[in-house]
Amino acid sequence: MEDRRTELQEGVAALRADFVAKPEALENVREGIEARVRSGWSEESGFLNGMVLVSDQEARLTTLITFWKAGALAQDRENKVRWLRKILNPYLDRCLSVQTNCTYFLAASQGQANVLPAPSA
Repeated sequence: MEDRRTELQEGVAALRADFVAKPEALENVREGIEARVRSGWSEESGFLNGMVLVSDQEARLTTLITFWKAGALAQDRENKVRWLRKILNPYLDRCLSVQTNCTYFLAASQGQANVLPAPSA
């Protein structure tokens, strides 16, 4: 258990939301979420980057994954979850889950230092 706490404080953590997008929001979900993340979190301490995943099987099934310095996410998780819900609100038909995950970048084991690109301004 102590190793897990150390990982959560020192590494990179992901805050993830899986949701069903509103049918009328499908055309704008990726760009809209990106704009809202940039305006809400681009200056936030500990924010590293994020990604939107849209299912190739069902276009309404969407995932937002944001990457954080683990210590920053651990210290202020509840506030970041509230912000995440605000960011998703215009696009959200139904929230399936919101969770925090430890991350393990596969390329890191091959000695690649930049496995998580920084957000562009």
